[in-house]
Amino acid sequence: GKVSPKSGDETTNEGTSSIHRIYEVTIRYTGDIKETYKLIHKTRTLNIKSVVDIDDRNREIKLICTEDVT
Repeated sequence: GKVSPKSGDETTNEGTSSIHRIYEVTIRYTGDIKETYKLIHKTRTLNIKSVVDIDDRNREIKLICTEDVT
């Protein structure tokens, strides 16, 4: 699979800084991944927000994931 960072931003609230990152992940097709799942990539925990079957051919899926770092 391939994990590509797409964007990120940093916010500060009452002196606490947090970072919100968005990733695009491409993996081999599996029909049982849901938007409620989490993906572990190395030391990162990514929250799956979207699952797309690329070209509707059941070969690869694209996941849009977020990571929140505080």
